[in-house]
Amino acid sequence: MKFTAHTDTGLRRTENEDRFYAEGNIFVVADGMGGHRSGAEAAQRAVDAFVAAIHAGKPGDEAARAANEAVLAIEGGRSSCSPGSTLTAIVITENRALLVHAGDSEAWRIGLFGVEKLTEDHGTSYGLENFCGIGEEFRVDIAEVPALPGDRFVLASDGLSKHVMQCEIDGKTAEDLVDLANERGGKDNTTVIVIDI
Repeated sequence: MKFTAHTDTGLRRTENEDRFYAEGNIFVVADGMGGHRSGAEAAQRAVDAFVAAIHAGKPGDEAARAANEAVLAIEGGRSSCSPGSTLTAIVITENRALLVHAGDSEAWRIGLFGVEKLTEDHGTSYGLENFCGIGEEFRVDIAEVPALPGDRFVLASDGLSKHVMQCEIDGKTAEDLVDLANERGGKDNTTVIVIDI
C-alpha cells in the first residue's frame, strides 16, 4: 500500500476540528462537530481510542464503541452541545478492507467498476444518534469489501463533499482534493486520506 493524507482548516473556519490517523494498515478520519463544545478534542479522542482498540485486537464494532465512550468521557454525559465526532475508518488486511463508519464523514472505493460510495450520511438517516458522544443509542456501520491490487480508497470529512463531486475524486492525491475544496470556497475543515493498493 501507499497513501497520501492532508488536512486543512479551510477558508471560513478559524480552527481545524478534524483529526486523522494513517499508519500501517489503519486509516481513520474524525470530524469534531461544529457548534458543539471541544470538537477538536472529541475528534482526537475518537481517533486515539479507535486505533488503540484495533491494535489491541478488538473487532471494528467494539473499537467504534471505545471511540464513542472516549468522547462521552470528555464531559461525563450528554447535553445539547456535548462534544461529538464522526468516525470513518478502514483497516486493510490481506485482500479485504474493514469499513467502520459513524456520522457523516465519507469513504469510497475506486476499482475496476468505477467509484463506489461505501458510507451513508447518518446525519440524515439517524440524526445525531450516530455521532460519537451524542446519541443515546450509538450505531455503527460495519462492512467488509475487497481490497485488490489497483484499488483505491478515499476517506474524507464532509468538507470535501461540500465542494467536490464523487466523479472528481479519482486520480488525485489527498492534497489535490483538499486544495480543490478550498478553491471552490473552503466552507469547512477538509481532511482526506487516499490509499492505493
